[in-house]
Amino acid sequence: MQYLLNAEIYPLRIRAVSSSLVMCFHFVNQYGNSRAVPMMLLDTSEGGLSPKGTFWLFSAITIIGGFWAWFTIPETAGRSLEAIDELFKLPWYKIGRFGQREAEINDQFARETVLDEKKNNGVQVIEHAEVRP
Repeated sequence: MQYLLNAEIYPLRIRAVSSSLVMCFHFVNQYGNSRAVPMMLLDTSEGGLSPKGTFWLFSAITIIGGFWAWFTIPETAGRSLEAIDELFKLPWYKIGRFGQREAEINDQFARETVLDEKKNNGVQVIEHAEVRP
């Protein structure tokens, strides 16, 4: 997940620093997993969770992460980096559910503004904007 989010989600002004921090946390997390999982797989009498308990723990973490992604991560396919910045003007808990609609409204407004500017400058241009689902 961190590779996908890291590639698109940050505004240009903080992209380099944010990407570096995400990858640092990723490798720290991987190190922690490599040290903890062998101990977790031990039987409960030996202080572990047992293989079954370890499976259920990671299943719960994955399900919680799925809900988090569904509700807080917006769709960024086909968006420019500037348009992605607009997605994050919503509160964090509305981005995933309402971000796509807000971005489409902003895109439509931007297209209309460009067409109006061209008409006002005496240039008649007919454009067909491509909207991707």
